[in-house]
Amino acid sequence: MRSFYKAILLLGLALFLLPGTSKATHVMGSDITWDNIGKDSFEVTLTVYRDCTGVDLARPDLNIGCDSGGSANNITQTSVSYNNGKDITPICDQSNSECGGSGFGYGIEEHKVTYIVDLSNSNCCKVNFNYREFARSSSITTGLSGEWYYNESWFNRCKAPQNSSPDFSEKPTGILCVNRQQVYTQGAVDSDTDSTGKLLDSLSYEFARPLGTGPNDPLNYNNPYSYDKPLQFRGFPNANFPAPLGFRLNNETGDLRFTPTQVQTSVFSIQVNEYRKVNGKRQKISEVRRDVQFFVKNCPANQTP
Repeated sequence: MRSFYKAILLLGLALFLLPGTSKATHVMGSDITWDNIGKDSFEVTLTVYRDCTGVDLARPDLNIGCDSGGSANNITQTSVSYNNGKDITPICDQSNSECGGSGFGYGIEEHKVTYIVDLSNSNCCKVNFNYREFARSSSITTGLSGEWYYNESWFNRCKAPQNSSPDFSEKPTGILCVNRQQVYTQGAVDSDTDSTGKLLDSLSYEFARPLGTGPNDPLNYNNPYSYDKPLQFRGFPNANFPAPLGFRLNNETGDLRFTPTQVQTSVFSIQVNEYRKVNGKRQKISEVRRDVQFFVKNCPANQTP
């Protein structure tokens, strides 16, 4: 009998340790950007967005790898700042979000960690910055809920040694209204210039597959959704109908137009590709990914201007 109870105890412990049984479901999205501040020095910013209806978020950690051309062993990183969580829920100043325990039902918190990364002793060409956490927000209704979360960015310092990444002016989260057309702008800006002040780089945008435990673990949505049709919209499932129908991403500007038609919560990934003319040829020099999570809800009948 003692052996039986011991077996039950071990089984319960094993189930508790499985990732899928944890209640730490809180990650909404993230992005990783960098600014060149010296020949081989970069200020790298990891920004993570937390769903306040989930558990608290531990201080995010930046991981650095080398995808080609050498090793990451001699890359050093030093954390210089952390904002410890900032409520960015898009509500009136007089209101309180779920981040303060108001019962509002929605709450979005931004966690931002900044590092100084030194590549002077590294021979790595394609430098990879990444972040991994368990788990994605439990509020997602179209698949991916409670899954592992992974995001990464990279740049090729052999092609563009003093490159800065695109920076985002828009947050990758939002609260939307059913049957109201949305125009979501990525707000990505690239400020790299040559000696004459001319912009060096160009950007393109595309949908990417949200990732789980790592770069080779694309996640699956619940049927009938997918990475490029992640929620119900006017014209679903034909994403290419003209606005206000469809779910259309402008590959040159990053503008996304759609009209949600159902109360739900979903997430999709946007990939920003950066190009520069190197040795007379246009070549890809970096890639920045971000997951975008939206809450779609029924709103009052009054229309916004």
